[in-house]
Amino acid sequence: MNPQSVRLVAPLLVLVLSVACSQSSGDTGEESGDASVSLENIKFQPRDIELQVGDTLSWTNEDTVEHTVTSGQPQEQGVPGVSENTDAEPDGLFDHAMPPGETFSFTFDEAGTYDYFCNIHPGMTATVSVDR
Repeated sequence: MNPQSVRLVAPLLVLVLSVACSQSSGDTGEESGDASVSLENIKFQPRDIELQVGDTLSWTNEDTVEHTVTSGQPQEQGVPGVSENTDAEPDGLFDHAMPPGETFSFTFDEAGTYDYFCNIHPGMTATVSVDR
């Protein structure tokens, strides 16, 4: 190989080796710890998810109707004429309306168990467990 060929091939070799090393170390370009939940068929999928403190969870409404992602637990449905107490009980951590196609993200900074639901469809519930 002549000196000019070496000068042309050397940068290419460095590039190929750096790409190979980053792929073998598991660098996919995604931040570890981030997770996602789909809202589809009037369900959170997956319904229960585990994260670590500092992880971000993103919800995407892939349904054809509007939903909410509301932290807390829905109240039990009242019986018309007997009990009209059908309001939800959000806990104030997050409450986001989501038209079809929208994404909402929240970063969990403290360990714990976080229940959430859809304020429009109170039977639509899920849980996030956050470990240290």
